[in-house]
This record gives sequence, C-alpha cells and structure tokens, in this order.
Amino acid sequence: MLPFTLKPQFRDYVWGGSRLRPGHTPTAEAWAVYETNTIADGEFAGMTLGELALKSGRDLLGTRVTQRIGNRFPILVKLLDCQQWLSLQVHPNDRQAVDMAGAGQFGKTEAWYFLDADPDAEILCGLTPGVSHEQMASAVRNGSILDLITRISVAKGDYVLIPAGTIHALGPGLLVYEVQESSDITYRVFDWNRPASEGRTLHIEPSIKVINTSLRMEVKASESDRQISPLISCDYFTLEKIIPEAQSISTRLNGESFHALTVIEGEAVVKGDNWSYHLAKYASLILPASCDEYIIEKQKGCELLRATA
Repeated sequence: MLPFTLKPQFRDYVWGGSRLRPGHTPTAEAWAVYETNTIADGEFAGMTLGELALKSGRDLLGTRVTQRIGNRFPILVKLLDCQQWLSLQVHPNDRQAVDMAGAGQFGKTEAWYFLDADPDAEILCGLTPGVSHEQMASAVRNGSILDLITRISVAKGDYVLIPAGTIHALGPGLLVYEVQESSDITYRVFDWNRPASEGRTLHIEPSIKVINTSLRMEVKASESDRQISPLISCDYFTLEKIIPEAQSISTRLNGESFHALTVIEGEAVVKGDNWSYHLAKYASLILPASCDEYIIEKQKGCELLRATA
C-alpha cells in the first residue's frame, strides 16, 4: 500500500489564533490525522482514513494495532494554536470511557510537543502534591480548583506525556503538536468564566469521577543534535523527533504499525519505490504498515515528528 496525505479539519474555538490558517481567525485546531479525515490523493482518494482502516486492516494499520483494537485507526494528531487559556479539563481512561460514554469509546491519553512558545508560556498539569480526592472534589464544585493546580513553564522543543485522568490546560502563546488516542471525550472542569451558552458546558461530576489526584507530569526538553530522538513511548503511541540535516534517513516498516510523519520545521522530501512527496511545514504523510521502506532526504532546516501505534 502506497503512502498518502489527508485533508486537515479545522476547529474554530474561541481560544484559537491565526497561525494555522491565516485569514481565518480564530482557528484553534487543525486535525491532521484522524479517522474522519478524507484521503487527499492516491488510490484511495475520497475515502476517510477510518473507512480505509476498516477495509484494509493490517495492510494500513499493522499487526500490532489490529491485534489490540481491530480495524480502527488508533490515534489522532492535532496542531493547536493557543492564544487564550484552554479550559481546565480531564479525559477518561479506556475503562471509564466505555462506562461513561458507551461501547466502542476510547480513553484519551495524549502527549504535547511545543512547536513554539512565548517567553512566559506555561501549562497547568496535575494537582499539587498531597491533595486528597475530597479536597479536589470540593474545589471543583466551588470553583477554586485553580488553587490546587501545578503550573509549569514550557519552551519551544519541550514535550510532555499527559495520561488519562490528569487535570490539565494549555496556556496562551503556545503552538502545539498533540498526539493522542482516537478520542474526543473531554470533561471541562473550569473555563475561565466563559459563557456556558457558547457551547462550552462544564462537566463537574464526570470530572470528579475521572481526575486522578496522584498523577505528576514531567516536562522534558528534546535534543537538537540527534538525527532520531525518541521522545515518548506509552501503551497507545510512540513519538520521535527526526532531523535529516546531516544525511538522509532510511526506515523500513516491518508490518507491525503505520508511521505518521508531520513536518514541524522547514520542508521535507520523503521517497520510496516509485513514489515521492514534497511536504510543506505542518503537512502530514501516512506511511501504511505494508509500505516497506522509505527515505527522508537530507534537508537543511528540516525537522519532523513521527508518530506510530
């Protein structure tokens, strides 16, 4: 199966900016890789990624994915332009997602890589040590939960894993790459007093059920002098940073999983047997598990993130 690109989907939430879709403000999110994205080119153009996964199974997804969840595309890759605070929120784990939202639902463990950050940019991530479940529940209900949240300064090139159950929020001045389980279940805990009538309802009691008071996150800085830098590995996805500046990088897929490449700096040329793609900044390319070998050509100023499952 040959590689292909997808048509991005955009979300115009109130906290978005102008960097993802110039001329359309606010644009908060670009959903770059998701099961409802339409395939833009190649043999399967016009199908959705989810339809192709259902049809082709392990040729697209790989044996590791199909053995775990069947013919479902397992991840969602987004780009987020944060010009205001996102809601303070939490996501369920897999068991909670099924119990609370129904059969076939996935939980939402996610990871952030910070593509750009203002000098004073920060995130909210996890409760301060020693907070009990009772203290958390009371603070969520009376609106004082911000007093119990850990604030973390972040910079361009930092990254962090956010397991399901972690209370969190992205702050202003951040441009973010996010990879996550294929889920859109979000429980808002606090929304900076924005009107709920704008479709931004709080989910007080579901949030209390889902928040794990013991989770502590560690923000790490990515390396800038390695061709391939492993960033995050968890039960649902892995994430690597690729810098093909010194030489071209060849990768052979072994049939276990697909690769999703996203250009985060410069431009990239990705080639294989009788195919080639020239990718602009923020473009993504899907390499099916049965694709065999591909080469990311040597390119000055080029950086990519590679997600797999």
